[in-house]
Amino acid sequence: MIVRGNRGSLDKARADGTKAAPTGAPVQRSAVGFVDVATQHRIDALAAARMRVTSAALGWHGILAEEGFASSWASGEITVASHYLCLSLEPTPVPVIVKEAAGDRVEVMPPESTWFCPAGVTFSHVVEVPCHFAIVTVAPERFASMLSGPGGGSPAPQLERLYGVRSPQLAHLVRALVAEAEAGGPSGVAYVEQVATALAMQIAQHFSRGQEAALSRGGLSGAARRRLHALWQGRLADAPSVDEMARAVGLSASHFQRAFRETFGRSPWQHLLALRLEAARQQLLHGEGVSTVAAALGFADQSHFTRHFRRHFGVTPGRLAQAGAAA
Repeated sequence: MIVRGNRGSLDKARADGTKAAPTGAPVQRSAVGFVDVATQHRIDALAAARMRVTSAALGWHGILAEEGFASSWASGEITVASHYLCLSLEPTPVPVIVKEAAGDRVEVMPPESTWFCPAGVTFSHVVEVPCHFAIVTVAPERFASMLSGPGGGSPAPQLERLYGVRSPQLAHLVRALVAEAEAGGPSGVAYVEQVATALAMQIAQHFSRGQEAALSRGGLSGAARRRLHALWQGRLADAPSVDEMARAVGLSASHFQRAFRETFGRSPWQHLLALRLEAARQQLLHGEGVSTVAAALGFADQSHFTRHFRRHFGVTPGRLAQAGAAA
């Protein structure tokens, strides 16, 4: 993640809805071992972020916990040598533009949700809104030993990159490690080991590859979320119904809606509306007209589009389009 500074006119257009950076602590450097895929050189991909907490100096072998704030950020293709878990601490959803060879897509991070990237897996993101976040990284060998225990056991599961996973347990454990780091590690290494082991178990539960069941304890399984994302591609203007989405993952409509809310923190209709509005924001910033965007994304009329857009972003589409043109 190459963190960017403020975006001038665009930030001014968002002024009413922008969250201030956390204050009251010295700015530190991130110790996450990002690697630029093109050069294979280690980089500080969070160099411009305000890092409030890092455990780098506490001697937590193979475990790192950090907290910080970025006004926005974007990356080329990068990877991390450790398993990487990021918790969104923003009170509102954060859209993440995921850049892949097949094309860009938007993943929306609800408050208190996580995204996860296994060690060595490449990713490229753009986030154009302020983001307060917490990070925990775990070295693969430490992760494997935590799951197998001192006597060894079955190999560590194959993990996959996923976004927007809401789990109170994941959030609580990440916050616990950040709080311990912020306090300087008073509880000792044994406490960190226990919390990190619990976190490794949660990571294995939520991010293991090949889980084909529609449900997991945190709501929809990774396989079900992938099927939904495939269904949504190209369907934002004519969004699939709840019944169609439920059939895609093999659940009844009522069961699907409960699992969906548990996973994403909102109803299917609210989530698809957020995806449509983020797509609209991208098109406006690239010069499309307000009426054209409203029609292309299936809004009844321009006033209907403007009402939802302003409620979601705190700025009218016309004003955002003007700010994008001036940036």
